[in-house]
Amino acid sequence: MEDFPDPAPGASSDMEGWACPVDLAPVAVADGPGAELLAAVRAEIALLSPWYDEAARTNQGRHLDGMTELTPEDVAEYLVGFLENQDQPGPIEGEPLVRGLKLAIDDLRHFYYQAALARPGGISDVRIGTWFYGETMAGRLYLMLRDALKGNPDPALDRFSMLSIVPSHQAAQKVD
Repeated sequence: MEDFPDPAPGASSDMEGWACPVDLAPVAVADGPGAELLAAVRAEIALLSPWYDEAARTNQGRHLDGMTELTPEDVAEYLVGFLENQDQPGPIEGEPLVRGLKLAIDDLRHFYYQAALARPGGISDVRIGTWFYGETMAGRLYLMLRDALKGNPDPALDRFSMLSIVPSHQAAQKVD
């Protein structure tokens, strides 16, 4: 077997040894959303910001995010507030609620992804998704949003919860 030139079936070098560029220590959050959840997401954003800036510098200023004019902190604050009260208006003035939510959710996710991509070496979209949804408080927030909007009386929000907050390859992720 030492001389066999092909990699083992299912082997993937892009997952081997990959780790988030910063240590996102787990934060205890009481059941339900609130100030603790928002503080935890803001703390992650602060830790990831230098890596996000490095990614932008390395990529000649190109960003994955920027679909809204909201800062990552603004998006986090809105999403935690929306989790508590889904009757509030959308995050982007002049945009329908679901479209504004989609843009804001994508912006914050892309901020995290771009920061994580600053780490040298390659990583698959599934692995970065597993990190985001399984190891970050922002990912936990997204899972909570998905669960809170399932079965919403507004069919657009119900459909949005199933299709746009968490990608299909992460659908099995649960809030612990």
